[in-house]
Amino acid sequence: MEEGVNISKQDVLFSIAQTIAAINFDQFQQDWNSGIGKNAFREDIQQAKYHGIGRYPTLTFQNRHAESFMIVGYRPFEALEQAFQDVLTISNK
Repeated sequence: MEEGVNISKQDVLFSIAQTIAAINFDQFQQDWNSGIGKNAFREDIQQAKYHGIGRYPTLTFQNRHAESFMIVGYRPFEALEQAFQDVLTISNK
């Protein structure tokens, strides 16, 4: 998101997945190619539609009090970091 790359492109998605240490890339790629990853992605899109999200990227934040807000569109890292801080601050009230 920070770099404004299009993760709807498979080569971009795979490239990013390879850089994330917490992801078993071989399993990720196998699940994607078998349809497991695609089905999960489709379910995410359906959930987004249910919540009225039609623009991407969109991040939603919700605290333990069920208070929530969204960030729509590409944002610099500092804005995302601030959003996380804001949701933590709201949660601690």
